[in-house]
Amino acid sequence: MNALFTRRRLAFWQSSLRYLRFVFNDHFVLALLFLLGLVLYQYSQLLRHHPQNPLFLLGASFLWVVAFVWMGNIATYLEPADRHYLLVQEAAVLSHIRKAQLRSWVSGAFLLLLANAFAWPLWLAMGVKVWQLVVILLASFLGKWGALAWKSRHLYQKDRVLWDQAIAQEQKRQQGWLRFYALFTRVKGLSSSVKRRAFMDAFLRLLPLRASHLWDNLYARAFFRAQDYLGLTLRLSVLSFVGLVFLRQQAWVALGLCLLFNYLLYFQLLALANHYNYYPLAFLYPQPPAIKYRRLRGFLAKLMGIVACLQVFLALLLGLWVQAVVLVLGTGLMVTGYGYLRQKKWIDVDR
Repeated sequence: MNALFTRRRLAFWQSSLRYLRFVFNDHFVLALLFLLGLVLYQYSQLLRHHPQNPLFLLGASFLWVVAFVWMGNIATYLEPADRHYLLVQEAAVLSHIRKAQLRSWVSGAFLLLLANAFAWPLWLAMGVKVWQLVVILLASFLGKWGALAWKSRHLYQKDRVLWDQAIAQEQKRQQGWLRFYALFTRVKGLSSSVKRRAFMDAFLRLLPLRASHLWDNLYARAFFRAQDYLGLTLRLSVLSFVGLVFLRQQAWVALGLCLLFNYLLYFQLLALANHYNYYPLAFLYPQPPAIKYRRLRGFLAKLMGIVACLQVFLALLLGLWVQAVVLVLGTGLMVTGYGYLRQKKWIDVDR
């Protein structure tokens, strides 16, 4: 049993390492280096000139540690077929889950040590004693174990494995990693589900129900109801807004991050072109592929225009007039130039 789950763990790590080559590409590593230098510079300035009332900083740093206490799940590497083929080995599987819980606690404790070490200079500057730092560290370790024990209630109860819940949680955990890798490259094994969001139907009614807007309606419904696209848009948009607000003193760095997030968003939303490839009825529509891809470009141009307008509005509120103009030009060039090249490539492949 140990050999079986060890092979699964190594296989998942090997696939993750293959995807990490695309995640940490040259451009992204360069952006991370600039961002790291900026964060360290701002942190050093905060240590020299921290406010007289430290309650806000203490609360924010406390939430920083609590976030690391709660984040992370137990990696069990269970698969759907295990509920049938490993049922006779339930005791061994239960032992494996408990070992996985301990392994997750050890890795989480290491991350907690790094998170506390990052906050220690700020706490010392605000008058926190060394023995208090040790108490906070030990308390965070205990809190991590408690958080994992709370999450393990979905995996087993006493001497019984909750097969359906444990498998669903493991699938959700692995899909979360695959969605992160999908921000940078295409991944295998990424599944999607459809969920109707009734409160979004008002936006769908804005599209005319005519044959000329067939693909607009299909792309809009895939965007609002598929699991990936709407959440991805909201996350990357919020990250760009946060970068504009907190990096307004380094306006050009904030602009670069906004353009980077817009590129990642546009690159990922291009997957809508293949969303209906496995729907047989989509091939019966009497419209050539060029219409399909042209309507996709138009849909994504409108969507990126909305995101860019919100970013520009926030930049103007912060007084970043020049950066707002560059943001509009950069996003427009990406949508028109890069989108046209991708459309031409798709049409050539369909031919």
